[in-house]
Amino acid sequence: MSDAEQFEPPAKKSRVDAAEEAFRKAEQDLVRSASENPNSNLVPVSQQVVDRAWETLQYEREQAKQSEVLTAGKACQQIEQGIAEGKIASPKPSDTPKIVEDSRTNAIEIMQNYIRDSTKGENRNTADNKFPILGTSGMKGIGKTTMLKYGLAKVLPDLKMPAKGAYLTFNGGSAESANVFWKSQTLQNTALDSVGHVLMANLKVEAHQYSLLDFEQCLNLFRKALDVAEGESLVLFIDEIGELKKQADDVLKALMSAADARGGKLVFVFAHISQQFLNDAATGSGRKVISLPLEALPIDTWKQKEDWKKAAQKHAGIHQLLLQCCGHPRSLYDGLEEAKKQNHTLLLSPTEEALID
Repeated sequence: MSDAEQFEPPAKKSRVDAAEEAFRKAEQDLVRSASENPNSNLVPVSQQVVDRAWETLQYEREQAKQSEVLTAGKACQQIEQGIAEGKIASPKPSDTPKIVEDSRTNAIEIMQNYIRDSTKGENRNTADNKFPILGTSGMKGIGKTTMLKYGLAKVLPDLKMPAKGAYLTFNGGSAESANVFWKSQTLQNTALDSVGHVLMANLKVEAHQYSLLDFEQCLNLFRKALDVAEGESLVLFIDEIGELKKQADDVLKALMSAADARGGKLVFVFAHISQQFLNDAATGSGRKVISLPLEALPIDTWKQKEDWKKAAQKHAGIHQLLLQCCGHPRSLYDGLEEAKKQNHTLLLSPTEEALID
């Protein structure tokens, strides 16, 4: 052995090793103090030393974990662990939205048939094995979002099929999904992978984790979070896909190709403000488009609201206001309720100013 080897300094301990050693020593000191003199004032002091040493050890372990080079495999493991521990879970479904079922009977039946046939693979085109696109369109407030949420909360469960669903929106006010998509696109990800990142973001997964994953990995993790069994289908209700602007067409085609590849285990229902967009997507991909018709509600739908009905019988101004809603769902439901909140005496004594506002 050379002199250099003989006097070579010992390898430097890592911060975690040092913290573990300090923790073990603190525990030993505590045991010794407690055994020698249980009533000694040193016992509580030794316990405090142990507690601080444990906190330091946990901190150093966490720092070491964060400093490790994160790979896609490790990210998947971390996310799976979060799902198993209940720290990562699917978004809580909203309550079943109120709709006038009589006026939506046709749309409900079309959605039921599409989901049922798609999960069974019975509506694929025999020539190219492609699934049709199911989409709903219409002016703002006509009920597109409500219809999708109704599909998730009512239509899908009532089918009593081996399938679970989730709602995803790219719409303005909750533009977080759109922002995640665009940030992913700046990293040169495919449109499909970027949608996968949106799925992870909706589970509140950290960006530094999901940014390493492709669509397949994201989809598998999303299914686990929703507790979708291997033989079950996942139905995604995707709202306002047109908010993705120039990428919307590519996203729609990529998602439907993903549905084709999974033979009924992945189903999409889309909403967009323009029927032309859905038609163009169909033309470009050679798919059939099945439309969910959303007509305006009957003009006298307001009569189902007893408080407004009574007020309309007493006040001509209220009656005129209700007629001006013209069967528009958002006006009849959200708008009227908001008007009552802003003016608590509106139905009892409607002023001209209140009716105009």
